[in-house]
Amino acid sequence: MVSTRKRRMFLAALPATFMVALSACAGGASAELHKVSGLRDDVRHIHEKAQPATRPHMISVCTTRPKRTPHTATTRVGGVTKTRRWVTIETARDCRMKQRGTETYMRVVRTERWCVELDDVGGNRRRDDVWFRVDPHAYAQALDVNEGEKIAITPRADGC
Repeated sequence: MVSTRKRRMFLAALPATFMVALSACAGGASAELHKVSGLRDDVRHIHEKAQPATRPHMISVCTTRPKRTPHTATTRVGGVTKTRRWVTIETARDCRMKQRGTETYMRVVRTERWCVELDDVGGNRRRDDVWFRVDPHAYAQALDVNEGEKIAITPRADGC
């Protein structure tokens, strides 16, 4: 059986390990992103959509109870050892989370997206009407370019 101390150390290190693994995955994904070029066709901004939802409202409920704590004191005088034992009663506090009703919050149903449509992607005349999801900065740059002019963007993802 694993000791409590080792279990706590493992659980404390788990989030950091998870974050390192995610950053390694993100590094590989960002290395795959590259600039694409083509003729600007259309742009699309899809707003975030949220709707009200409910979830349980949790509160902390605490109780106090008496706790017996044993004590020991040993004294040695000459060759005689005396051990004195006594018990003190202290109050211990136990807290736990309990549901008390519900609360309303805004749940995001659709995230905000900025998209750019390109024709002749990579100089290939057969790749027309290809949508790319971009960041807001690249979207603003695409707005400044007239339709049909050449543009190079770094997409976040394919599709819109």
